[in-house]
Amino acid sequence: MKLETLEFDEDDLRTVIEESNRVQRVDVSPTSIEGPDHISAHDRGDLRDTDWWDQHLADPFEQVRVVLPHRNVHVDVGFDDTGRITLYGREIEMPIQAEAMRYLTDEIIDKYRDPTEFQGTLNGY
Repeated sequence: MKLETLEFDEDDLRTVIEESNRVQRVDVSPTSIEGPDHISAHDRGDLRDTDWWDQHLADPFEQVRVVLPHRNVHVDVGFDDTGRITLYGREIEMPIQAEAMRYLTDEIIDKYRDPTEFQGTLNGY
């Protein structure tokens, strides 16, 4: 399947964060000129529970990594502002990858595709 490139804007990334069970990583571009141009934070729990989150909540997000919501499998999924989606994890079994991609297809890709303009399926697992 080849889709037209879609970029995630700030609202899209914030929606991903709001709907996720856990936010693991966030890359931001701080608006203050008195510090670094780029900051990345990673947390084993939920990044929203840290002081760092309160300090940078208003800064523009470039990339977020979250745990898929309401799934019985653990897959970390990254979204960046260029529209790239990445599954993170070592040796993720194919059925789990397929389930994660099926969820992403249903929740994200299906909203933008025309059913007459693609071939392929994620069924079978």
